[in-house]
Order: sequence, then C-alpha cells, then structure tokens
Amino acid sequence: MISPKRGDISVLFASPNMLTRELMMQALNRHKHFHVIATTTNEEDAIKAVRSRAVDVALIRVTLADGPLSGFGLLRKICECAPDLPPENSTS
Repeated sequence: MISPKRGDISVLFASPNMLTRELMMQALNRHKHFHVIATTTNEEDAIKAVRSRAVDVALIRVTLADGPLSGFGLLRKICECAPDLPPENSTS
C-alpha cells in the first residue's frame, strides 16, 4: 500500500523518547521519498495511526511507554490489523 502523499513511503515511528522521535522525523522527512505520517509513544496510538492512515513502514522501538518489550506486542497487533504491511525485524 503506497501512500499518494508527499513522499513515496509513508512512515510510522514509535518511540518513548521525544528527542529520538523528533530527530528521526526530521531525518526521514529530509528525503523526498519518505514522509513521516505519525510518531507515537505507545501501542494504542500506533494502532490508531495504522488503522486511520496508509502506513508503508513502521519503525518501532522494542521498549515503548507501555513497558519493556512492548514493541514486540505492537508488532503482532500491527500484523493483525494491517496484514499488507510485511513484518521485518531488526535488532541493530
């Protein structure tokens, strides 16, 4: 599902750290092919963003405001509500 907005690739970024979210959003939005459509701190807001917008890529921290390793739970929920968004895993 490709977003017809400014960039070719729409991005959701989930992290509990405000500075990290801002820096990542600025870095990605500098490139013409990326467009950050939402940044969130928790599972609930991330799921709302996925359900209400066309998300091509979800960058998710392992630990969110919901607690340690909550990013893994979010990944499972995103796979359930957006099966067109293929899961990709990276620990680096």
